[in-house]
Amino acid sequence: MYSINFSFIMIKNMGKFSEASMRTPKFSSNSFYNNDVYVSQSIYLSACKVKGFGLYANRSYNKGDVIQEYKGRQISVEQSNQKSRNKQYMFNVKHNHKILFVIDAAVARTSSAARYVNSVTDFTDNDRNTEFVQYKQRIYLVATKRISKNDELISYYGEHTDQLICS
Repeated sequence: MYSINFSFIMIKNMGKFSEASMRTPKFSSNSFYNNDVYVSQSIYLSACKVKGFGLYANRSYNKGDVIQEYKGRQISVEQSNQKSRNKQYMFNVKHNHKILFVIDAAVARTSSAARYVNSVTDFTDNDRNTEFVQYKQRIYLVATKRISKNDELISYYGEHTDQLICS
C-alpha cells in the first residue's frame, strides 16, 4: 500500500481533474487502448529483466497535464491490511493526514489502466515522467515533464518500490 508523495507541481486548471475522470474508463486489460493511453509490454521493466506490462502515452502531454484517474475498488484500511496479495495496486486516500479509505486496483476489469504505470526505484530518477496526485479524495496521474506519444509512463510509488521491481 502506498501513500502519495506530493511535489510542488503547479496544475493551472483544476477542471483538468474532472475532465480526466470523465475520460478514464473503469476497466482495463493488458491490451487496453484508447485515445489517451495504451497498455503494452514494458520496456522499462525489461531493462530490469522483469517481464510485465506498462502504460504508454497515446498522445503527447505537457507538464501538469492530468493523464488519467487511478480507479479501483474502494476498501477500508482494515480490508487492505488483510490482503496478502497485490498490495502494489493500492493507494491510500487521506484527509488531514488520516487515511479515509484505500483504492484497490488489483482487478483489471474493475480498475483503470493507470494500474499499469511502473515505478522507478529512486524518486530522483530521470526516467520518471509522471506522479500520482490526490485531489478531492481521488488519485490522478499527472505529467511531471513533457511526454511524447509512445513514451512509457513512469512514476515513483514510494520508499518500498525497490522491493517490487528490479530487486
